[in-house]
Amino acid sequence: MDLKSQIVPECLAFVTDDASLSIIKKLFNNFDLKNSHAVQGSVDYAKQYMKSSKLPKLLILDLSMRDVPMKDLSEIAALCDPSVKIVILSDQNDVNFYREVMQLGVEDYLLKPVHIIPLEELFMKTFKPNEFAKSKPLFKNGVLVGIMGSKGGIGASTIALNAGIILAKNRKKKTLVLDTNLYDGDINVLLDIQKDDCFIDAMQHNQYEIDDYIFEGMLTKTSYEKLSLMCGTKQFGENIDISDKQFDVLLKEIKNNFNYTIIDINPNCAGIYNSVASNLDMLFIISDLTIPSAINTAKIINFQKQKKLNSVITVVINKIGENTKGMIQQKVFEKVIGMPVQHFVMFEPNIVKASENTGIPIAENKSGKIYKNIENIVKDMCYEGIQQKFRPNSSSFIVRFFKKLFHRY
Repeated sequence: MDLKSQIVPECLAFVTDDASLSIIKKLFNNFDLKNSHAVQGSVDYAKQYMKSSKLPKLLILDLSMRDVPMKDLSEIAALCDPSVKIVILSDQNDVNFYREVMQLGVEDYLLKPVHIIPLEELFMKTFKPNEFAKSKPLFKNGVLVGIMGSKGGIGASTIALNAGIILAKNRKKKTLVLDTNLYDGDINVLLDIQKDDCFIDAMQHNQYEIDDYIFEGMLTKTSYEKLSLMCGTKQFGENIDISDKQFDVLLKEIKNNFNYTIIDINPNCAGIYNSVASNLDMLFIISDLTIPSAINTAKIINFQKQKKLNSVITVVINKIGENTKGMIQQKVFEKVIGMPVQHFVMFEPNIVKASENTGIPIAENKSGKIYKNIENIVKDMCYEGIQQKFRPNSSSFIVRFFKKLFHRY
């Protein structure tokens, strides 16, 4: 696309990854920004373009993986006048770097992977300032969160259920956990609840219309006031006839009735997978540091890209500490999947097995580091962990200062 063909762009975005590009283009469409463009290009391309272009109202610049990002930013800033709002995307979680960037007069600094909510707020402030104070979240009718294991037994169901409990019990969100494994799903077992076939039967006998009575009959109540389950089980080999179109109708009804829906995605739910994947707002892929998991994780990510789906992808490494000698390095794993890992969940088998055998969830007892790890995942679901306030890392000024101070003594 020839960017220079546009006379006065409202927004220009130069990013280095497909996920950021997809989110920004979605916002262009939502805000009807017809003279705006986002491209997957480096800072060098942005510099070249800005030298001969009309200045946009908003410039989004990705400084990830740059050797001298402050030099890049200074050169870009020199090409802009004070009316241009510059927003930086970066993979550097460093408070010192953040302060340097903001001192140059940058409008905002967003840590990657970029999520849609902070960008939506930025667009509201820039392009619809009068409506910003009364603006509503992009996901108006409830958030659909997919949790999918890269292979069987990876712990996706455990994370899905306990995340749902944290949302319902701690955050008072009306929450549904939907198990798409219609033959041997175990979400209900983790809560010691007997499940039946109401959900599956209702879907099979009600093609494209679900009224309130039918919908209520699909739900399995739990001991948590704001948590419901939707699950069912059929005998192996028994035919289940549910189409993508039917599931689209169900998901629309779910969004209208719940604040959050966590979908435990079974990779083999082929009949409804396209519907689930295309409706998700977020997708958390649960994996471990093995070659098979890395390959399968890459396949899931590539499927999302090929279908041009807009869900925000987050990769979680589960069972950290299990069989460490046989694991591949994190950097090798990230090279295979083409994106960084955002969350880690500790391997605490005694806590997990005790929960499975007693029907008392990890989130009920708030047990071990694993609970804290899942709680951090929930923060991302609630957009609290999305732009963390730059916890000092080993290269930050604060850490260097204290290292020098204690070294003296």
